[in-house]
Amino acid sequence: MPLKPSKIQSGSLLYADPLLHDAYFGRSVILLTSHDDQGSVGFIVNKKLEVSLNDILPEPLAVDFEVYYGGPVSNDTLYFVHSIGNHVPDSVPVGKKIFWGGDFSFVAGLIENHQVDASQVKFFVGYSGWGEGQLEEEIHTKSWILAQDSPKFIFNDHDCQDAWKSKMNKMGSKYSVWANFPQNPSMN
Repeated sequence: MPLKPSKIQSGSLLYADPLLHDAYFGRSVILLTSHDDQGSVGFIVNKKLEVSLNDILPEPLAVDFEVYYGGPVSNDTLYFVHSIGNHVPDSVPVGKKIFWGGDFSFVAGLIENHQVDASQVKFFVGYSGWGEGQLEEEIHTKSWILAQDSPKFIFNDHDCQDAWKSKMNKMGSKYSVWANFPQNPSMN
């Protein structure tokens, strides 16, 4: 069942309402990494880009990672979330066993030494952001479905790609009808 806007917190998930027709956010699942009285920040976790991490880094790493479209804000900047915890200097706890950012050089060293893999780190270009009261209003007008689901699935690409559809199916017939409906019916 959807939560009330007053329950917004870091680690919450936002599922785009099936009727949200937006080029950036349609059928998106967003992990909120920050929420306070000044606004909110999060990352779209289910929209993979066609570039890899090594395609955008000036010096490629020994192991390549997929990169996701985090949102339309600062889409010239690389961000990451991880489950490595406080081992990464300057990382910010987001929810149970999920952290946002930190020292990229430290994480790159872990990747180089094969101590971290894609089941622990997810990279994004850009982020999703809302100003003061904006997200609350969008939830109130039913653009988003707020949930406290466990965000652990975000590190599993298959689960991530199916997350929106799976959530709609679990919410009952009012929503499940949209789970299998084409995003753009004219393309069917």
